[in-house]
Amino acid sequence: MLDKASRQGIVILSKVVTIFLFAILLISAIFLPRIVGVYLNAFHTDIFSDKVVIIIEIILYFCIAMGIVASCGLYLLLRNVENNLVFTQSSINKIAFISVLCFLEGIAFIMLGKFFIISFVVAFIAFLLGIVVLVVRNVIAEATKIKNENDLTV
Repeated sequence: MLDKASRQGIVILSKVVTIFLFAILLISAIFLPRIVGVYLNAFHTDIFSDKVVIIIEIILYFCIAMGIVASCGLYLLLRNVENNLVFTQSSINKIAFISVLCFLEGIAFIMLGKFFIISFVVAFIAFLLGIVVLVVRNVIAEATKIKNENDLTV
């Protein structure tokens, strides 16, 4: 079992990493057309029409938006952990929401699979992560129920 200082350190580190990922997503959103252009010029010269490039960018903007929303949800969940509010309906809802966002990311990457075969691997990972997060949500929900029942008996 970790002592209180170690737990706080892990939560702080997790919050810093979450903020860093949030910043990377924002920067990616700003430079997405340039990133896509450089990638397509380097690996897929003249294969895609301008219309297809726009579709790819729209899907990627959707992915970035879901990532930004998920990182905000994760940050709020970490604040709950920091405040010892793990076994609450608020935490359960945040975890469930993050799971849904993982599934949405998976769907978006399946759509990108039409253009880039490696996107199917990313979609699989997103769906797997969504399932794992959903299982964690169910475990936390059950633990919350048991905690609330125990609180009533004391």
